[in-house]
Amino acid sequence: MAAINNYKPFLVQKLTSGAEVRSSLDWNMYVKHVPFKPVGDIKEPFIRDWPDQNGNDVYYPQTPVYKAYDIECEFAYIGDVNTASVMVKLFIYYLAENGMFKFFDTFTQIGKTNVNYKSMSPDLYYNTGRNITTFKLTLTINDPKTDIFLEISTT
Repeated sequence: MAAINNYKPFLVQKLTSGAEVRSSLDWNMYVKHVPFKPVGDIKEPFIRDWPDQNGNDVYYPQTPVYKAYDIECEFAYIGDVNTASVMVKLFIYYLAENGMFKFFDTFTQIGKTNVNYKSMSPDLYYNTGRNITTFKLTLTINDPKTDIFLEISTT
């Protein structure tokens, strides 16, 4: 199947020694949406409310500390008849096995590390002449501060 012209793929690399950078197209997965969230939310400061004093004692670190967060990414699988179930499972198994991975969305230019697969919710499914299915994956960003860049090796 020919790729969509000018498509900007979703790249993934497992956090294991020597892992290659893979494209979502390896599974015929097209990313529909990755939330544009370049900065996460700051953790609540430590607050102590003393009963015998006015106001609060607040410890706010000089360097902000960020919360881990979940994002919901949308994908579409486009392939031959009766192949969607297998390919979606293989894609999810790849993300889930061996724990953490890095990803880089070449459209938004956002990349994160220490990411893990959390859940999947199916959206729609067609099996007429071609398999087309859309679904959402919830991913947990455990390192909200570190930005990464990935590219496919051409060697």
